[in-house]
Amino acid sequence: MARWRQLLRSVRGQAVSVNLVISAAVLALTFTLVVMHVRHDSADQAMDRAARTARVVGVYLYTYPAPDPIPVPSDGAPLIQVIGSGDGRVIAASPALKGKPRISTLAPAANDSRVDGTLCEPYFTPCGQLVALRIRTAYYRQVIIYAAAPLPFFTGWVLPVLLAVLFLTLLTCGAVSTWRTVGRALRPVEAIRSETAEITETGLDRRITVPDTGDEVARLADTMNSTLDRLEHAATNQRQFVSDASHELRSPLTGLRTRLELALSAPEDEPWGETARAALRDVERLQEVVDDLLELARLDAGALASRVKTIDLGELTAEEIGRRARRVPITAELAGDVIVQADPLKMARLLTNLLANAERHADEEVVVKVAAEGKEAVLEVIDDGEGIEPADRERVFDRFTRLDASRSRDAGGSGLGLSISREIAMAYGGRLYLADSHRGARFVLRLPLAGAADGADGDGGGGAGTASIL
Repeated sequence: MARWRQLLRSVRGQAVSVNLVISAAVLALTFTLVVMHVRHDSADQAMDRAARTARVVGVYLYTYPAPDPIPVPSDGAPLIQVIGSGDGRVIAASPALKGKPRISTLAPAANDSRVDGTLCEPYFTPCGQLVALRIRTAYYRQVIIYAAAPLPFFTGWVLPVLLAVLFLTLLTCGAVSTWRTVGRALRPVEAIRSETAEITETGLDRRITVPDTGDEVARLADTMNSTLDRLEHAATNQRQFVSDASHELRSPLTGLRTRLELALSAPEDEPWGETARAALRDVERLQEVVDDLLELARLDAGALASRVKTIDLGELTAEEIGRRARRVPITAELAGDVIVQADPLKMARLLTNLLANAERHADEEVVVKVAAEGKEAVLEVIDDGEGIEPADRERVFDRFTRLDASRSRDAGGSGLGLSISREIAMAYGGRLYLADSHRGARFVLRLPLAGAADGADGDGGGGAGTASIL
């Protein structure tokens, strides 16, 4: 029973069930109409034969006495009787009714000359059509002529039985063909399911075999392979991320432990103030890495801050520059009324990361520009350091990536700042990339201007740019 329930719940079972229900309904209606039409048409034909035979006999009796037996016309009804209207005796009959009693008591009404009825066993199986015709004759005065014609034999039980057999045969053939057709259609799907089940987390390099059918199943296989590509990429990134995170956390933890162990090995000789300050720096380093990891986790989960506001990018940039304790001067060229839709806290984080990166690598100056170009707000952060080779311009946005030049200059940064900045830019429909520069590195942020999606002009109404050295 459980197996039958499982089969009925399967795609093939449901397809067969639906096909059976629809086919049964259509066939039942069709066969019912066929039986009704055949029986009705056969009854009409039999009635016409009987009426025509009764009229022929009536015309003959109008002038001549009835012959006994009454001859049956070649296409007429085989049962004929002439009954006296007054005494009900049989005056004459066809050969099949010779010596038989009156076959029916059916008689036309007083104001009518004809009445129709049926005649069944023992005369007809199945029943036939009977016509009773009252006429006045020269020899017998008033008589009733009975003429009865049988229905074809197949209009009885034969026709429904034949149609029932045909009905069951068609349903069975339909069910079998549907089962096989759906099975053939699902065979590639089952192959895809089987191959997918064999692909584990450690075997994400495998791909589904795409059938050369060019149909929905082939598109399903393509989609599965695309999904596996993304899964493999995500798994690779996750493993790399865990490895890099472990490496970044291990360094400050190892330094902290080493300092504490050395201090505890000779506590009377240890300058505890210096040890505590060094330990604090390691803890701050750990905290920075952990905070960046949490921020990336939120961005990966799409959990951006919900309080998106309309902000002036130039004003926000000026505020962030003003908060910084600068190692080198920052020249700001900030246009007004460059309005974007974003979370101020996330944008502040992005600006902080770009400014911190530029200050670490600048020799003498950092330039920050904000302007509107077309339908985009453009922020540029430019330093006058050694710059970044074109081959490394995308790699700097990878997580935990710090180029050799950056590592030789200082150990600052977690290697996650630029990754976080790009994720924030993309979250608000923008782009963050490295552009060409005659000296140093030039980071460019592009965000849609507020209202640009609704067909705004896009000039941003930017006021005259201002240049200042802060």
